[in-house]
Amino acid sequence: MKLKSKKFWIMILIGIIFAIFIILLKSDCLKNNQLRTKIEDKKTTISDLEIYYQTAGDPKNPAIVFLHGWGARQKNICGKGKERVIADLAKNFRVISPELPGLVRSEPPKTIWNIENYANFLNEFLKKLEIKNPIIMGQSFGGGI
Repeated sequence: MKLKSKKFWIMILIGIIFAIFIILLKSDCLKNNQLRTKIEDKKTTISDLEIYYQTAGDPKNPAIVFLHGWGARQKNICGKGKERVIADLAKNFRVISPELPGLVRSEPPKTIWNIENYANFLNEFLKKLEIKNPIIMGQSFGGGI
């Protein structure tokens, strides 16, 4: 009896996932939220860690460094995500957005880091990219840094 019950719930879960996918496709959520702003993917090495970051906007504009939170994803989904924030900020700023160590695509630290370690990472990142006097903006965990 338990085996049939387990299979039943697995089939229900698969059905729900399929229904959500169909709803997203019908709402054109996945198609109509393409970003028009050019966001460049780059990478560098900071403290022996491979770090990815994104840039957007006119280099003549004031620099803003956007630090994402723990929930950041690599891609913009349905108009939500760090890329949407980067695109919106790029209208008025030169945006530089590091993917924090251990999150998204960046390599994780070799030891457990505290907030001070992340702040030191940010200082090294700014020095390496020669970003002087930027505005620092953080969301969630990024705000804590």
